[in-house]
Amino acid sequence: MWEREKIPGYAEAQDSEQVDRAKAFLGLPERICGIDCHPLTPTHIERLIAARNGYIAGGKITDAITLQFLWIVSMQYKVGSSHIEEWIAGLSEDSTRLIFENGYDEIEDYLERAFLDSPLGRKAAPCYSFSADLITALADEPFRWTMERTMNTPVAISYQLVKCRIRQKGGILVNRRSDEVAGDWMDGLPVITRESRELVHAEVMRMVESGWEPASEMSPNCPAGSVNPAEAITWSITMRRKEMNDGEK
Repeated sequence: MWEREKIPGYAEAQDSEQVDRAKAFLGLPERICGIDCHPLTPTHIERLIAARNGYIAGGKITDAITLQFLWIVSMQYKVGSSHIEEWIAGLSEDSTRLIFENGYDEIEDYLERAFLDSPLGRKAAPCYSFSADLITALADEPFRWTMERTMNTPVAISYQLVKCRIRQKGGILVNRRSDEVAGDWMDGLPVITRESRELVHAEVMRMVESGWEPASEMSPNCPAGSVNPAEAITWSITMRRKEMNDGEK
């Protein structure tokens, strides 16, 4: 594991990950632009996808799309177009100002917290809905959750449970926020210093202990049998970040 104090911002990123993970289990409402909202669940995600909302389904982000997103995750949500019109008309002046000034950033932060522990995305086109993946994972042992329970549980909780199961099976996990800080730090190194080499060597040893094995085809700079620790971990973080970016497209 990276030494917390050696990388600027890394300790803060790790601490914020732990705080957000803990809050997910407390049943607290989210607050976006002064509006009380539910923690994001698969039900909200499917509603947003069905509405072709740009924050989830991709596409152009407009003020109308931002208002639609907030309505769907808000505590006041009800099915029916007339209800959203009443909700918009009843927004306070402060909330309206915040939505137009900070709506995009606050929604992005809300989504980042919700998907903090989600697995890296696949490049292939989806063959089933978002929810089907989680429902199947949590219907299996040891969870045995019903579809209804999965659909109404915040994804920030569900993904942590799935992540624990992956670790129990010996899988290698990724911390999206703190790993990105470590990756940015590595990208900014002009040369591999002795201190940074010791850090990456320790990380490579952790990866090897977790089951990672270098393969000759993974990178021309990391041939099997002669792995440079700095090159190996740089490759690892680069590939992790690439998978994350591809999954978000």
